[in-house]
Amino acid sequence: MRLLRTVMAVLGAVALGAVALPGQVGAAPVAPYDVFTINGRHSLLFDGSGPQFSIQQSTSDSGSEVVFLDAASAEHNWSALITSQPGQKFAPGTYPTNRGVGTDGKYGLDVFGDGQSCGEDGTITIKSVSRDSAGKITSLALWYHQTGCVWGEIRWHSADGYVDGLQDQTSLGLLSTGLGLQSAAQTVTFTSVGSGALKPGALTIEGAAASSFGVGANGCTGKTLAYGQTCSVSVYSKPQVVGDLLATLKIADNSSIGYRTVPLTSYGHKTAKGNFFPLGPTRILDTRMGTGAPKGKLGAKQSLSLQVANVAWVPPIGVSAVVLNVTVTNPTSASYLTAYPSGSAVPTASNLNFTAGWTGANSVTVPLGANGKVNIYNAGGSVDVIADVLGFYQSADNTLNGDGGQYQPHDTVRLADTREPGWGGPLPGGYYLPVVVDYDTLNPHVRALAVNITAVSPKSSGYLTAWNGMYDPPLASTLNFTAGAVVPNFAVVPISSCTLDPSCYGMPMIGVYNGSGFATHVVVDIVGFFDDSQIGPGMRFHPLTPTRIADTRSRLGGAGTLGPASTATLTAPAPAAVDETFALVANITGVNNGGGPTYLTAWESGQPRPWASNLNLAPYEVRPNAAFVPLGPGNKYNVYNGGSNVDVVVDVAGRFDFYPYPLQAGAQADGGSTADKAPTARAPYRYIHS
Repeated sequence: MRLLRTVMAVLGAVALGAVALPGQVGAAPVAPYDVFTINGRHSLLFDGSGPQFSIQQSTSDSGSEVVFLDAASAEHNWSALITSQPGQKFAPGTYPTNRGVGTDGKYGLDVFGDGQSCGEDGTITIKSVSRDSAGKITSLALWYHQTGCVWGEIRWHSADGYVDGLQDQTSLGLLSTGLGLQSAAQTVTFTSVGSGALKPGALTIEGAAASSFGVGANGCTGKTLAYGQTCSVSVYSKPQVVGDLLATLKIADNSSIGYRTVPLTSYGHKTAKGNFFPLGPTRILDTRMGTGAPKGKLGAKQSLSLQVANVAWVPPIGVSAVVLNVTVTNPTSASYLTAYPSGSAVPTASNLNFTAGWTGANSVTVPLGANGKVNIYNAGGSVDVIADVLGFYQSADNTLNGDGGQYQPHDTVRLADTREPGWGGPLPGGYYLPVVVDYDTLNPHVRALAVNITAVSPKSSGYLTAWNGMYDPPLASTLNFTAGAVVPNFAVVPISSCTLDPSCYGMPMIGVYNGSGFATHVVVDIVGFFDDSQIGPGMRFHPLTPTRIADTRSRLGGAGTLGPASTATLTAPAPAAVDETFALVANITGVNNGGGPTYLTAWESGQPRPWASNLNLAPYEVRPNAAFVPLGPGNKYNVYNGGSNVDVVVDVAGRFDFYPYPLQAGAQADGGSTADKAPTARAPYRYIHS
């Protein structure tokens, strides 16, 4: 303060003019220049003419030359105090600085204002200085930098040009975001305010948490900005770890310091977005009874609106999609159903194809509309529609419903086949089949199984119900069959912990109940499971508007009609698949079967064909089945036709993207294959009457 009082006492203010409000740009500067710019933690510009810009000079007690610059506007007041080394005058060159007065080998530099100051050392470059005959400074051009705080240009009556810019955001605080999720972007705009053009260059993100941030749009690199021109950069956060995230956006330029910087902050938190929450099968729609919709058949080219959110343990908000088992019965003609989000147009996709008089079901994953509803469209005739809800995928970036489960795919494993020795023959009517799997150390983390269940050669019409095997089976069906048919259906089934025998205690178990009056063979194949989000990396669901991505009738997807024992390689386009996508949540339909029985198998390109099938077709039958279809390199997948000529249609309602961020404390994301998660098939247990 003694030094400041000395400075103020020596000279009266030298008028340099009005001050442009910081953040605003007036007319282009004209030499000689009077300017004070502040960058870094602040972004301010003082220039123009008027009494609010003053400079004073004096000599300190130690013989240092002193310059005090004071700039003010209606909103801001900043000052710079610069002292030379003791006994010396200002001279061109670059010098290290310390706060306060100059010392041997260093200049003194203080920049302060608006109640703030910098405590760091720095650098000053005096570009030119001129004096009158009495030795008083008549013009001054310099650049200053207080490390980690502020930097800028100072010109007083100087013809030396300068390059600098303002930015409308001196830091970007991005929203707290779940691990692996991308936040909304925020934008910073730079404005050229120098006598020379500002030329932004390469853009980088630096710092310990740099990998948790990304650039959404870069409108600056390579631009040449004349005075008053602007460019913008947008940045988002995509947290890789839980906790505070700190980084810096840095853009090289041709200014004295050589860059612009913007500190970035965010916070990474646990999230259940994209995770699955299994529910016990619960009937939410039955047009025969007036459940969930008006009583009466759904007519031709009509849609019913089904409320799903806030029904049967589905939360009222935060749900992206639901898994339903949809059944048709009593159709008056051949037709198909399409399930789609309420509020959108009927898509070119189907979920369930049927003929007159047919009863059957299919697993349907369908995104919810904004009002928590889904629509179900019937293309022709009239039909009764039944729907059981099996679970939901979360859209909210939180864990208010718990952690939910990630999908853990693996090679297909046959868990049960009552045609094989040891299974006791076909499952009698009114009995259920316990199906037990063993994932060894992962058993406590399994919450639901992704299985393909097939009824083979039933003695009469009936249905199978898959559930967790505890207590009585629910009033819901998984698949419907007629005598002698081979009928598959895909299902995601919640598990219970086996208590049938000491040898299976703690192992995941489901039950398959035969609701017919006669026996049928049952085959159960498993393709993966949903965990509790505590075992490390997995797959998370991303919903899509139901979309047709392959139709061999029109060569959509890259292939035509499949002949006997032939394989088609198809490509999943964006947005059905992106770089992180592991599998499609799809509906596969066999059409125009050439008259003989056949089956279809879908699997990832580049891998051997699995022995299990996704879909069995009787002669001339049109039949769909849901599937999780894994993708190979280039987002390609194969479809094999085992019998007569057939066309294949593939519709998608979502995708599974790889999620390498473990939620378990201390767990490490290895990013490797999930094939080691495949279970051991357990020996059959005796049938237990329902």
